[in-house]
Amino acid sequence: NDILFAWDNADEIEWDKLPNQFVLKCNHGCNYNILCPDKSKLDEKETKKKLNKWMKEDFSLFNAEPHYGKIPHKIICEKFLGGNITNYNIYCFNGKVTFISVAGGLGDGIGEWLTYYNPDGSKADFKNGLYPTSNEPISEHLIEMEAIAEELAKPFPMVRVDIFDVDGKFILSELTFTPGGGLIPFEPISADAKLGDKVNPLLVSVRS
Repeated sequence: NDILFAWDNADEIEWDKLPNQFVLKCNHGCNYNILCPDKSKLDEKETKKKLNKWMKEDFSLFNAEPHYGKIPHKIICEKFLGGNITNYNIYCFNGKVTFISVAGGLGDGIGEWLTYYNPDGSKADFKNGLYPTSNEPISEHLIEMEAIAEELAKPFPMVRVDIFDVDGKFILSELTFTPGGGLIPFEPISADAKLGDKVNPLLVSVRS
C-alpha cells in the first residue's frame, strides 16, 4: 500500500496535510491501527493520545515475540483502501504455500469468522479454536496470489504472506513471521505438530 507519511511521534503529525481518508499505524506491534474514512469526524486529540500511548509500549513483552522489541518505533500513514476488502493470509513453509487463512468481521465482535483452506482452495481439516468457520467462497484469483506469496517467501523457512484482495486488485499487507505469537489454538491439536513438522530445521539453522 502507499505510505503517505511517517513520524517518530504523534506530535509531528500535520493534520491539515493529511487527505480526507487515511489509515494510521504503529509499526512495532499488532492491532495498532486507526482507520479514518472521514477526517472531519476524527478526534485529533484522542487520536494523538492513543498513538503516543502505543508508541511507549514494548510489544515484545505481550507475546513470545522478542523481535518486536528491536524495531525502531514509527507511526505511518497509509492510503485508505476502501472498497470490498478480503485479507488472505498465505502460510508458506520452505517457500511453498501450505495453507491459507481467510477472515471476516474480525475486530467488530459481530459475525467474526476465520477459515483455513488448502492450496487448491478446498477447506482444510483443521480450524482456529477462537473463531467459527464460514462457507464464504475463496477468491478466483487464488493461484495468482499464491504465486506472489511463494516468490516473496523464498528466503524464509516459514512466513505468512498477507495480501489484500481489493475488488480484484492485490495489495501486499505485510510479511508475518510469528503469527499469533506462535500460540494459535489449532483444532484438532494434532494439526499444530503436523504443521510444525513441515518447517525444515536445516533451513532454520542456516538462516538464523
